[in-house]
Amino acid sequence: LMIDQDKKEEGLFIKNWHSPPTLKELKNSLEEVKKNRNKKKIKFKQEPPILHIACRNPDDAKEILKKARKTGWKKSGILSWERNGSIVELNSTEKLEFPIIHYNELLVDEKFLKIALKESKERIKKGWKKIENLEKELKQ
Repeated sequence: LMIDQDKKEEGLFIKNWHSPPTLKELKNSLEEVKKNRNKKKIKFKQEPPILHIACRNPDDAKEILKKARKTGWKKSGILSWERNGSIVELNSTEKLEFPIIHYNELLVDEKFLKIALKESKERIKKGWKKIENLEKELKQ
């Protein structure tokens, strides 16, 4: 859960989890946010996996990028291109983001929250599967 605003700054993240919360945890957090945030727009945001890989040279970076794209890492590229080392950034696409509180008013009902949590869990599973598939591809 985070404050929804255009400018990035410290303190935007209100509550975060590293695995999907239960419905009860999410509802409790939303109630707490409604009580403690005056006139703010709040969104639910789930980020997709992002990997950074240090490579010995540009040829290795190109090979990793090729294998990553083959296994579904669409938003990816080479960040640095140096003879003695390159960095590949792999961005996945399993993002989930929606407004959830608008000026202390909850915008969704419990049915929506259940669906959103289910979708969140599925996207996390897809992200881990994509990482596993990349690992298998790199070992070949």
